[in-house]
Amino acid sequence: MSEQKEQEIFALMEREDETQIAQELRGQFIDKMVYSFQQGNNTIVGLSWVGVKEVARRMGGITILDVQIQETPEHFTVVCKARDEARKLEMSGVSRQMKIAKWGEDQFALQKAMSKAQRNAIRSLIPETLIATCIDEFRKKGSEKVVNPFKSEAKP
Repeated sequence: MSEQKEQEIFALMEREDETQIAQELRGQFIDKMVYSFQQGNNTIVGLSWVGVKEVARRMGGITILDVQIQETPEHFTVVCKARDEARKLEMSGVSRQMKIAKWGEDQFALQKAMSKAQRNAIRSLIPETLIATCIDEFRKKGSEKVVNPFKSEAKP
């Protein structure tokens, strides 16, 4: 897969997670644990932000140890460290979020950066075999959001 295609996939998943984060901040219930979409002949499947949190809850013993926030006039950068207490394993996650979106000022920019940094740190602690098992389970329960990469989703 080309680097451009990988960046497109990453951007699509980021946009979907940003939408979930904003919905969560507004108090909305979100049950879509898995995203899937077609990219050429391939079906791309991954855990959403809500899915990552659910798998972490099932694992238990995952804590956020440290959070560092840097702010510039244009963006927030958040670095956080997560720890799997049972396995004594620590991983860091980072996220950079622009303060200005296509529609104007993003009132949730800091929260999005924080949630995505946590998602990245927590996700790196989850064994791939557990992710695959949970994705299969979530898909069977209908907790999958099929994403059309060519259709504009609602603004976060």
